Amino acid sequence: MSVPRTSASVAKAVMIRLTGEVTFSKPFGFMDAGADVGDAIAMNVGLQIFLCTFGFYRRASYLFNNPFVTWTGLLPVGHVVNTAAAAIAERQRNPDARADMCQHWIRGLAKARADGYEGFNERHLLSAAVSNLGAGSDTISCGMQTFCYHAMRKPDVWRRVREEIDDARRSEGRCEGPAPVSWDDAQRLPYLNAAILESLRILAPVSSTFCLPTP
Repeated sequence: MSVPRTSASVAKAVMIRLTGEVTFSKPFGFMDAGADVGDAIAMNVGLQIFLCTFGFYRRASYLFNNPFVTWTGLLPVGHVVNTAAAAIAERQRNPDARADMCQHWIRGLAKARADGYEGFNERHLLSAAVSNLGAGSDTISCGMQTFCYHAMRKPDVWRRVREEIDDARRSEGRCEGPAPVSWDDAQRLPYLNAAILESLRILAPVSSTFCLPTP
């Protein structure tokens, strides 16, 4: 399935790639293939509808949220679980992968087995991976879209963000090359950071009761 060229689908594809890299050392190939690999993005729409609907009808959700339905993998959440399980299995067969979250979990699983600790097993590892894959990609892609939407509605903001980045490249040689921009370089872009924080103030992907000052 081709990925629709919308800001939502592109942001989702980018964040699934990054989340996969951080979690499994696996980018999932969305950006390289230019397609919805495994219909993950399309399936995500169904997952959101399912969660939003049955979040208000918990008793009805018990008809679908049970071990048998989970085993069949028919619901959208089953696809997320299967994707994460396949990535974990591949990661375990890849001894040359760089250090990632999955490696940390696998080491923790080995230690739990050695210590006879039953509070962390393969199901817990899979649950952590599913949470990281789903929550990490959805929330950050939502934040990216919010920032781009509000910045482009105000041309002066968009212009100042681009000028700040261009100036960092020209005068200091930062934010250049094919490699991702480093954390230190990103923190030295005060206007961009202020714009991002302001967009998150307007619409936060995850609700919170904490109040934080913005520049």
